[in-house]
Amino acid sequence: MALTPIYPFTEDKYAEGTGEFVDWAVCQVGTVDIGGQTGWLDHLKAYGWDIGGEKHDWTKGVSERRRLARDLREAAKGKDAELLAAVNSIVVDWGGIRKRFSTHELPGMRASLAALGESASSETVEWANLYEGRIASVSKVYEMYDLSYWTIYDSRVSKALQCLVQGWWDVSRYDAGENLLRFPLAPAQGDAVKKLVGFPERTSPDQYKLAFVYASWLAKAIAERLEVDSTVEQPGEPWYPFHVEMVMFTLGGLWRHVQTTPLTKAP
Repeated sequence: MALTPIYPFTEDKYAEGTGEFVDWAVCQVGTVDIGGQTGWLDHLKAYGWDIGGEKHDWTKGVSERRRLARDLREAAKGKDAELLAAVNSIVVDWGGIRKRFSTHELPGMRASLAALGESASSETVEWANLYEGRIASVSKVYEMYDLSYWTIYDSRVSKALQCLVQGWWDVSRYDAGENLLRFPLAPAQGDAVKKLVGFPERTSPDQYKLAFVYASWLAKAIAERLEVDSTVEQPGEPWYPFHVEMVMFTLGGLWRHVQTTPLTKAP
């Protein structure tokens, strides 16, 4: 089964079908061992990203996201040349993607940014009209446009979600919320990320649009759960969806070559 749009297409409606999974994922991720460390904050601190030979740790990852977000917001108010420069600064200079966005892609990009801005403050999301071109690239721009709502959907994040979802299904013993959680693997460059058995790899633009929105809603729900969990330390500020994305990126890198979930299965 593929992802399908819910009706009405709202964050609250999505939460109705995924709340149990979110609760389980919050607990499960906290038990994963990365280099002898467990817990959400330690997993966030394990985040690392190489940019032009320079290693960015988690604090740099946070500060760069905030800088890029400010630059993008300002550029979106200006001319196309300014917006294009800001977009490629995110995608190429920071994100390490080789292919740049071009001028002919800007109308779709600009319209999508406006729609996402409106969606974050309203009940519904006009997901079908989003510009999907190269989801791993364009979602980096979408995240920067609103760090409190949207998240990156790349190969590592999608792989982490696949592993978590399959782990949840193994525990619950049935494919609960399959049409809301069967995330496709986003295309990767360089060191290939392998999809989990039973999940789609190459898929349609509509599937990637849904995956981006659903993954963002999940990250937001998880961040909200972490904020009210007294056992989870804050990262020096409230937990935001982009913090959750950074943890998913770390887990997806750890699990990028597995083809069955590494999480504990039910006996």
